[in-house]
Amino acid sequence: MDPGCSYDECFTDSHCPSLSPCLCRTSAADNTANVCLRGGNCAVDADCGPGGYCSPSPSPPAGHDPGCGYANYAYYCHTKTDTCINASDCPAAVPPDPQDTVEGWFPICAYDQTLKHWGCGQSACFPP
Repeated sequence: MDPGCSYDECFTDSHCPSLSPCLCRTSAADNTANVCLRGGNCAVDADCGPGGYCSPSPSPPAGHDPGCGYANYAYYCHTKTDTCINASDCPAAVPPDPQDTVEGWFPICAYDQTLKHWGCGQSACFPP
């Protein structure tokens, strides 16, 4: 990794707005900045009430597929209304165009901001 500077937005969750956890760099050798993950509905399990827990979910802008390597995440509560816990709970992906091959498509379990619960979907990751 190239040496460089980063300007951290946070060092702990307390440096971020309510319900926005701090995402810290992965190691001392990593020069990416620590950032607050905004847009979710929790930062810790206690934010989710009895029996609920907080997990990261891809949080793409409206109309965008989370896709391969999508780095925009937010944290959302898992509750009894969820239809999945993780991708293994979801059916195999089916390409939207019948002429596409299934290779590169995969199931995902992500928070649905419209339905306000976790559900199955699919995404694609194709080599450049």
